Amino acid sequence: MFQIYTNKCSICHKEIIDSNLPAYFPHYVCRECDKLAVTKEGQLALQWFNQHVSILRVNSPFGYKDILFESNTGPNPVYIKGYKCWRRYRLGSWVTMKDMYNSRTLDEFEQNNFQ
Repeated sequence: MFQIYTNKCSICHKEIIDSNLPAYFPHYVCRECDKLAVTKEGQLALQWFNQHVSILRVNSPFGYKDILFESNTGPNPVYIKGYKCWRRYRLGSWVTMKDMYNSRTLDEFEQNNFQ
């Protein structure tokens, strides 16, 4: 499928000037719109995600070191102004993208957008 990568939010259509992420993620959602994301149950998605923490133990030349970061999981899908969106969670953060294909799962969304 042909993807359009733009520097505008796929929800509010405002230009995004503080990030290069729209160049890498289709149908990117800006931070302001992302703050409005709710779960299927209507709870703010940010409140749920920030409750989870993970520890990664890495081996370095100086021995083992524990790195603390927030979980790489969170609610999916989320809804913003009535639009279904999906999030990719990595290293304690996420990127939110509008679902243009009404995907049933995150895997289906990724197949539609990243293949």
